[in-house]
Amino acid sequence: AQKLQKFTGYYRPEDMDVDPIAKADGVFRACWANTGRMSNNGGIVETSAVQSEIMCLTENPPDSLNPAPATGTIPTIDRFLTGSQERAMFDNVAFQPRTGNLVVLEDGPTDIVTSLNPTVTQALGNDLWICLPDGTDDDGLSDGCVRFASIRDTTAEPSGFIFYGNGEQALVHIQHRAVNDAAGRGNHG
Repeated sequence: AQKLQKFTGYYRPEDMDVDPIAKADGVFRACWANTGRMSNNGGIVETSAVQSEIMCLTENPPDSLNPAPATGTIPTIDRFLTGSQERAMFDNVAFQPRTGNLVVLEDGPTDIVTSLNPTVTQALGNDLWICLPDGTDDDGLSDGCVRFASIRDTTAEPSGFIFYGNGEQALVHIQHRAVNDAAGRGNHG
């Protein structure tokens, strides 16, 4: 459709989770992954990439500029995390109970062009990141992220993450990208 109608690419929102810390304080806040894309996928109209990002919506109380919003709150959207060549194609998110930390899973390409030689590609596994909540600074961005796991099998991707209630243990779902196995059966999921 993009090629035929000359549409502009979009972010592809994927997954969302509700912030349990905000919820405990009586505030609704949810964050989601906008996957983006690493290239134009061969499109003839658009030649740019779209970096991924994590966005958060918070329902803020009425203020002096809007003392009586129709819904009772003022929905405000902030960018929580910006993508990069290293942190790319965010796909799934999960809040860690009691900490406000956010786990972010990548679903990126399985190989990328190296920065040193544009004619060479390298295999790329997808990563799992955990990001601190925003602190007391003047922005809504995470105060830092660390990669805590990488998927070495480049035919697989992390596709879901959930913490146990204690926040110290979690389950991760890994799915394989292969379309068919040796018997011709689908092998996705």
